[in-house]
Amino acid sequence: MAGFSIIDIVILGIIALSVFTGLVRGLVKEVVALVVWVVAIWLGVTYCQDVGEYFRSYVSNDSARVALGFVIILLLTILAGSLFNAFLGFILKSTGLTGTDRVLGMGFGFVRGIILVSLIILTIQMTSLFPREEILNKSHLYTKFTPVVNWLYGLMPNFIKKVKTVESSTQFGIPN
Repeated sequence: MAGFSIIDIVILGIIALSVFTGLVRGLVKEVVALVVWVVAIWLGVTYCQDVGEYFRSYVSNDSARVALGFVIILLLTILAGSLFNAFLGFILKSTGLTGTDRVLGMGFGFVRGIILVSLIILTIQMTSLFPREEILNKSHLYTKFTPVVNWLYGLMPNFIKKVKTVESSTQFGIPN
């Protein structure tokens, strides 16, 4: 791995792990798991106060009740989704499409890995977690993610963009 920096190795490791996970689980299970997480978070955010009210006599702190409601909804939704995912896996296995499903899962894992690395880079660019110029300028792969990082930045809600002013002092900065 001559010429690769530690950042390049981490980037390749994240993508490889995501591709491997996609291979092992397959496209159907990966997509269902992603949908289950999105639904679980949405349900948790939407109904956490209602569920938290059931624990009013046990938990006096409002914030703790809301957090408890969120965690309960999240865990129950993920449990239900896992059961559904296991059922789908059983059905898929009986159709004989597991090979195709796993290859497509690798593609899904690759795309997920690219997006995950881009989100990490976006977070680094929006904060001053470590001195970027010294470490990131040595990376061959870091700049290849700029188009995806810029696309993700465009999708972010304005309130997140306002949390911390985006640093644009380097050539890799995200446009304001």
